[in-house]
Amino acid sequence: ADQEHAAKEIQAALERKQPYQVTYRLTTADGKLKWVWDQGHGVYSPAGELLGLEGYASDITERRQAEEALYQSESNLRALTENASVGILVNSGDRHVFANPRLLSMLGYSLKEIRNTGIKELVHPDEHEKILQRFRDRQAGRPTPSRYETVFLTRDGQPLPVELSVTLTSWEGEAAGLVFVYDISERRRAEEALLENESRLRSIVQTALNVIIVLSPEHR
Repeated sequence: ADQEHAAKEIQAALERKQPYQVTYRLTTADGKLKWVWDQGHGVYSPAGELLGLEGYASDITERRQAEEALYQSESNLRALTENASVGILVNSGDRHVFANPRLLSMLGYSLKEIRNTGIKELVHPDEHEKILQRFRDRQAGRPTPSRYETVFLTRDGQPLPVELSVTLTSWEGEAAGLVFVYDISERRRAEEALLENESRLRSIVQTALNVIIVLSPEHR
């Protein structure tokens, strides 16, 4: 079917006396499938009669296989990031170049908006220097924690405690940071509630001990 379609395209170009470029598949004598890119033009007599063809054909099988593999990888990555329950962020050249739906939902940004932000717009001012220094250390190959807690800011300026898992990657040939962002606000609230309960219990116990001491025979 590919070769028939290619033949029709070539015939149509020749009738218009125009060059042609076609891509098609063919099966070799040993049964292998090959991709071919064919380009050429017709050679005509002074009277306009077609005398023959000039051109060349190239085996582009490896290139097509690489393109298909890349497309599949991109499709898999898109499916993974779009359905992930964790926020995913890519930072390159001091800007955020990618964010998945979960991250956008966490912070209240659209993808277009977040691409106009950098670390200073998303990270709480008290955390700026720590985050920037760790990014610089990571790029320089110096030992850096790959997982740590910090505080982001939502689009409306509300602090959001998060845990980051960070690694280096590349984006369009440039060094970039791949960041997995975990919302730990519930965990923080649970920890704060636990500390409050411990403090209340400590106060109750201390009051009870004081009462026991006052009422003990030794202190009458």
